[in-house]
Amino acid sequence: MWRRRGKADAAPALGHPEDSTMLRRRRARKARSSSSKLACYILCCLILLTALDIYVAARPLLRLQQYLYPLQALLIGRINPRVPQGYRVVSLPPGVHNMLLEFLSSASQSRQYSGGQSDRREMGGIEDYIIYGQTTVYPLPFLLVQQVRDAMKPLLEAFCECELQGDAAVYGVRVYHPGAYLVPHLDWPDRWVVSATVNLRHNASVGWPLTLQEGGWFGSFRPPTATVVHSPGDAVLYEGSRLWHGRPQPLQEGDYAGLFLGFIPEAYPSQMGFVTQAIVNGVRFVKRRLQL
Repeated sequence: MWRRRGKADAAPALGHPEDSTMLRRRRARKARSSSSKLACYILCCLILLTALDIYVAARPLLRLQQYLYPLQALLIGRINPRVPQGYRVVSLPPGVHNMLLEFLSSASQSRQYSGGQSDRREMGGIEDYIIYGQTTVYPLPFLLVQQVRDAMKPLLEAFCECELQGDAAVYGVRVYHPGAYLVPHLDWPDRWVVSATVNLRHNASVGWPLTLQEGGWFGSFRPPTATVVHSPGDAVLYEGSRLWHGRPQPLQEGDYAGLFLGFIPEAYPSQMGFVTQAIVNGVRFVKRRLQL
């Protein structure tokens, strides 16, 4: 027979151990769910803001790399542990230096860059976005490129104490004009692993310092580990994909003619750690997709 529910039949009190445990579990699940939703929301907002910042930047590729540089500097493995500073200054073979100077004095083909703050149309090469100020590039003929590779390879192999592939990336001679400067950066880890920057000619009383910085997340904001002013005919050999490097001080006087080379060790990055392999292969994939 139906009857009204009395006090004796009421649900257990809230303070019952089983009910208290269930209630705590429900509250914990709800709190975890809310925290996860909030974290996902914040992450999505950060991704969207980052993508927007890259898209509207005057130099999108530079802004993208500025987001990626700290992680790269933190995780890329050292090539030669016996060179703790990560760089060395050497002299060019005299014959190569003279050949390059002769080429520069007689070169007729060149590309001009104004290095403006926001002119995307002039970004004619993958390295141009890190350069501000007026520069002129003189492409090297193939035979001279091969001679430079053959001459520089033994110097860089002695520096890294490793065998290097023969197809080094060699950019043409770039002449920087007064006021130009080079943003501190890291090189692409799939191509510029063991690098060299060569001072071919600089007719000035004051040198143009190259800064090098070891470091991860805050490497670009700390004082440089080294400041190198190398003379004409000298080359700075360095681990370009691991060391922050640049010429942030605008060129004060005279034109500076430089040459840049980037080598890859044999079997790279397979002989490195898993993290380095993942970064290098990821960069290669992105560059293929972007046709860089």
